[in-house]
Amino acid sequence: MEIAQKFLIDYSKEENKKFKQFSSECQSLLLKYNWPGNVRQLQNIIRNSVVLNDALELSIDMLPKSAREEFDPINLEEDGSLNAKKYDDIENIDHEIAPLWQIEKKPLKTQFYFVKEMFRALRHYLK
Repeated sequence: MEIAQKFLIDYSKEENKKFKQFSSECQSLLLKYNWPGNVRQLQNIIRNSVVLNDALELSIDMLPKSAREEFDPINLEEDGSLNAKKYDDIENIDHEIAPLWQIEKKPLKTQFYFVKEMFRALRHYLK
């Protein structure tokens, strides 16, 4: 959270805004997110929020809508409040999750089939 706080303060100064901190809900949301884009993604979201808003505290509703929709498994209510999804019935999933190697194998098999058919047609054509 220290990095996010530093970005908030720095961008606030840069944009002549009043931001000093994140709301507690916004902090929870930022801490729970997986951040596949790492620091750069966090930086962009905070910069965007600071540029488009001005207050003492950055709240969830000030985050870009696209960013709020990405925060999964966190669900935001229409009023911007945080509602963490419950996974109590995880055992009730009716299908198994395939290992990554099996998922990656399917398109490779398809490509191999088409290449094999192309060579077969080429061999027939060259006879």
